[in-house]
Amino acid sequence: MVLKAGKHIMCEKPLTSNAAEAAELAQLSKETDKVAMEAFHYRYHPATQRAKEIVDSDEIGPLKSVNVYLSIPVCRCMERKANHKNEKKKKK
Repeated sequence: MVLKAGKHIMCEKPLTSNAAEAAELAQLSKETDKVAMEAFHYRYHPATQRAKEIVDSDEIGPLKSVNVYLSIPVCRCMERKANHKNEKKKKK
């Protein structure tokens, strides 16, 4: 296993298939003093860190609720793919 080889793990979801595997991985991570984590892209994002600073500082008062919307811009990627397909058709 990677942890036993002295390497940290950052993995795309899912990191494990069930709770038993997660517990085993957590224990091995402690034993080897290596990090095993899923690659949550927002966790270390500057906007997320700033929001946490604001909440922790009590700057806006006590937190009562949170609504979050995750948006991933795919339009340009999809447009390029469509344009590429159209160009191929024109060449035929």
